[in-house]
Amino acid sequence: MASPLLRPLSFRLARGAFIGWLLALWLAAPAVDAAGKRRSMRKRVVEPFISLALAVNADGSVIVGKRQIRARVVPVFWRGGHVHAIGDLPGGDDYGSALGVSADGRVIVGESHSERGMEAFRYREEFGIEGLGDLPGGAFASRALAVSGDGRVIVGSSRSERGTEAFRHVDGVMTSLGALPGPRVHSVAHAVNHDGSVIVGYSTGEAGDEAFVYRDGEMTGLGIPNGMHGTRAFGVSDDGKVIVGTATIAGGQHKAFRYVDGRYKWLGSLPGGAAMSGADAVSGDGRVVVGKANSYDGAEAYAYDALGMRPLGDLPGGVFRSRAFGASRDGKVIVGQSTGPKKKLEAVRFGASGVEALGLRPPPRPID
Repeated sequence: MASPLLRPLSFRLARGAFIGWLLALWLAAPAVDAAGKRRSMRKRVVEPFISLALAVNADGSVIVGKRQIRARVVPVFWRGGHVHAIGDLPGGDDYGSALGVSADGRVIVGESHSERGMEAFRYREEFGIEGLGDLPGGAFASRALAVSGDGRVIVGSSRSERGTEAFRHVDGVMTSLGALPGPRVHSVAHAVNHDGSVIVGYSTGEAGDEAFVYRDGEMTGLGIPNGMHGTRAFGVSDDGKVIVGTATIAGGQHKAFRYVDGRYKWLGSLPGGAAMSGADAVSGDGRVVVGKANSYDGAEAYAYDALGMRPLGDLPGGVFRSRAFGASRDGKVIVGQSTGPKKKLEAVRFGASGVEALGLRPPPRPID
């Protein structure tokens, strides 16, 4: 083999450029999850964004999410045609997300960096933002992923002395929901019904990640159907009877499901793309499921109802990409994200008239 010194200069330059590209790629590796629900406790940015809409209240009048402002990522809500800042917990980095909202829009929950680390928060306009603490033991970390329709019960995940555990926060007290039997303690609560009596999420059990329902003080796994590697529940109807989520199959592919009366129903996918889909939320009345599926155009937001799955489109001008994260009680207001003309993700509202961007609307007051 020839000595590297005798190789052509063009080869050495090409190799140097390749190594430089790898180094740049490694340095640019993401550290904050821009997709929200859904889902690490550490800050990670996987792609550039301007704003994301992650949940909506019962009548569609209040939308919550996060917005990028210069070097900051702040939790926000949209109401009355404007975006409003929630603020952040004192002492930490400038990062936070609003991830859930009560039916009347008065209680918003999410995560924010405080002086102790990533911390679940509750926001009410009359009281401002307040940290909810975390479970005892382990490194300090918690995040609130949803709140009951009546605003009383907050659910999410937190680190404890045993591992990552789903929690229920009521009347100022955070308690663990436990976990399914398995090789390690790991559970996350992603959604809660209107009165707080039914909580859904997933836990790592003997056979892998398994969707669970928690009611009457007991966590019950929904099972992992044959051919599936795992299931995760991300949404529940107001009455707690309809659970939606995503199953993982061979090759890392996904299938959206609706779980009713003890049975999984697969929702299928959009025409034209790979047969993949995921469910992120369900309307309060249980009739409309929303999420993301592959279509002719690419990854696309969808709504699924009695007539099947229909595509919701995306913002014009950018790379085709969209996803739905939340739906109002009647399913008529659907919110999520789409890539806009600036090639960044923007918060959007999907409707009969098309896809409307929310993220660039000026706020009524500065949110520095």
